[in-house]
Amino acid sequence: MQPELPTRQILPASSHIWPLALKRDFTSIIALLSEKDIREDDMGETLFALAQQAFTEQELEAAKAILFFLLEALEDNSESPPLLKLIGDIYALETNHEKAREFYGKLPLTFEAIKLCLRTYVHNHDVGGLLSLRDTIIGRITPENALHVHTLVDNCIQEIAAAPEIITPHLKLYKQNLEHLAKLPPFSSNPSLLEQYQVSENTPDRQQFLIEIDGALYGQENGVWNKIASDYAQQETLRGSLTGGANLIIRTASAKIFFSLANALSTENPQFFKYECWIVINFELLQQLLFVYNISPLLRCNYVIRCVSEQNLDYEITDMILGQELLFPNRSLFLQPEDKAFYSQIIQPVISKCENRIEGNVQRYEHQLAEMYPENHHEKVLTKIRQGEKLRILFQTSSFTSYMQYSTRDMAEGFRQLGHETFIEKEQDDAGVGIRKDICMKNLIDFQPDIIFNINHFRYEYPWIPKSIPYATWFQDLMPHMQALKDQDLITNHDFLFSFSQKWIRETLTKYPVFRQHQIHLLPITASTKKYYPIEQCKKKFDVTFVSHLPEPSHTFLPYLTDEIVQNEYSKESQDLIKKLILSLTIIPLSDLFRFNSDIEFRKQHIDHICSVVSQKNNIDLNVLRNFLETNPVKEKLHNHWLMLMKTAPISFLLKHNVNVKVFGKNWEKIPAFKDISLGPVQNGSELNKIFNQSRINLNLSPGTSYHMKAPELIAARCFMITRRIPYNWDTMPIETFFTPGKEIILFNDEADLLAKIRYFLKRPKERESIADLAYEKYLSEYTHGKTAASTIDIISKYNINK
Repeated sequence: MQPELPTRQILPASSHIWPLALKRDFTSIIALLSEKDIREDDMGETLFALAQQAFTEQELEAAKAILFFLLEALEDNSESPPLLKLIGDIYALETNHEKAREFYGKLPLTFEAIKLCLRTYVHNHDVGGLLSLRDTIIGRITPENALHVHTLVDNCIQEIAAAPEIITPHLKLYKQNLEHLAKLPPFSSNPSLLEQYQVSENTPDRQQFLIEIDGALYGQENGVWNKIASDYAQQETLRGSLTGGANLIIRTASAKIFFSLANALSTENPQFFKYECWIVINFELLQQLLFVYNISPLLRCNYVIRCVSEQNLDYEITDMILGQELLFPNRSLFLQPEDKAFYSQIIQPVISKCENRIEGNVQRYEHQLAEMYPENHHEKVLTKIRQGEKLRILFQTSSFTSYMQYSTRDMAEGFRQLGHETFIEKEQDDAGVGIRKDICMKNLIDFQPDIIFNINHFRYEYPWIPKSIPYATWFQDLMPHMQALKDQDLITNHDFLFSFSQKWIRETLTKYPVFRQHQIHLLPITASTKKYYPIEQCKKKFDVTFVSHLPEPSHTFLPYLTDEIVQNEYSKESQDLIKKLILSLTIIPLSDLFRFNSDIEFRKQHIDHICSVVSQKNNIDLNVLRNFLETNPVKEKLHNHWLMLMKTAPISFLLKHNVNVKVFGKNWEKIPAFKDISLGPVQNGSELNKIFNQSRINLNLSPGTSYHMKAPELIAARCFMITRRIPYNWDTMPIETFFTPGKEIILFNDEADLLAKIRYFLKRPKERESIADLAYEKYLSEYTHGKTAASTIDIISKYNINK
């Protein structure tokens, strides 16, 4: 029923009709039409034409009144569709999309009617409602017609996605994610690859198959849109699978799988050592994900995340293994049923091809190394040393041990100062921990070292290293694998052991039978005079500075003091115990705080006292409380909290007495008391050296070692330093062993002594300079990295001669 509108000459003026329609006075309207000679048979079509005219003139209420009158008057419901559609159009124009949908829904089930119904969700961006209606409609039509409905739904969602209020935040997130993606391999080393996936708001024909609306995610797969619900069970399962040292390869074939994996990987406190996690993904999917999911957690998880294009899988895996020389993935996770077949049929053949090629290299390298390093190689090295020839020293270290990496760097520089040639073997900067066997073997063949030098690790951990190469191990941490070493044959006569700690040599390492069979030599910490040096005419900017990282506050019991407690983590009584213990440590003198960690008997008495107070108050068995404090998670947090207090307690005391002190390092700003004096982390080397030189007084507050890391760096920079005096029996390496207190170094005993000495020396710049000069001169003459390198070679030579 689509009548032509009667001419205005035979219709009464609309100004007469619309008021009557609003009053529902259709008797008068029909009378007016009759006066214009409108026949009774044409009256319905004329009224519909008037409704269309009212719609055109925006007289919407009048139009609805006429249409509802016509609907009630209809004797044949087959003539209702034009009326229903026009009513729906009016409600849609009024943005009453629910009412519009009601009337569109009464139309015969044609594609046009379905389209009208679906589009009522577009204006409100109601993707959930759109999909719900789609499912209802599909239940009433054939599968063939359902394909067309899915196309209609996609058109609606694409229109929603293009709306400014939707696309603007999507594009903002996308641009942020591009910056994050630029830090992930392979994009970090190949900017042109990143450019291929950049889009803008004006990119023509850009189709979305992922969209985020009001916190809900929707995705299209095989032409069908659905809500992507979080699979918490899968996330927890994955989180459990992502523990332990392994290099992973994981296929993420859908957005839902990616979300589960990314959420499982996410952690606020990533571990220091990172293994590889290769995420095999369609890069078109990855591009879409950048619009709807913040990928920044992938940068701070427990793995080095490496995106691998599923479209270019063979080339990329081959390049990573043979070209970039990365470690093989030694574990695969199958996140959906078809992954296992994909791995065995697509991924494994590529990896096997690379394995076969590398195994061939290994066999060839083994023969070469056997010829290069006969059993008498160490004798040749001794001859070179005695004859004053230059040596080739290979250093093994890791990108994941910042201090040991710097220490290795400085020691290597010391050997170079003596004219020796050095090579530092470590992972690539964007790779996970560890170096492949064949790469290590090739480094040996290419560099042909006379001596190998490592911090904290032994030759036996690298079974491909020939036993005739002199191998030096420098203990800078007491690591579990050292204390667990039982087989005396693992340490050979060509292994040379050094320790930066006098106390360890005297008391700790010699307790283990393995080390009793081998002499351990003292090799103190050193610092590079190229990295740390006096800056002439440097203007003093700070009165007092302290440079050190703090533990992450969430790894301590600090949240328990600020009521930021994880609910139900511990019982109310346990929380009470923790608070009382931590508060007691906060108020005790620095000397007692130190004893709490070092003196077992003192620690036991202190803890027993706190437990007794809580036991009496809460009527709990004393042993229950003691056992609770001995559980591993509690012990670990307690140690971190103690470590934090050892660094913050002196600073708090100085602030209380109005000393102008500044702190540098991680996590200080997270504690309100230090937020205003925290100047953030500072880079090792020139940046740190500048801070030292700009400071009138530098503090050395190492909790357990007075001569460790910062001490030689400050002395090499000829900067004045005040160091905490640690009781000799507890000091891992006493600074008094090398420098004279009161003359070359200044030590403080407690908080009051520290305050007094700071006030004294702030007023005496010449005295500060004199003390710093004396320490600097002794350092240059006896303890530089060049001197340390020379003593290492001398010890190796004499030790072997005596053998």
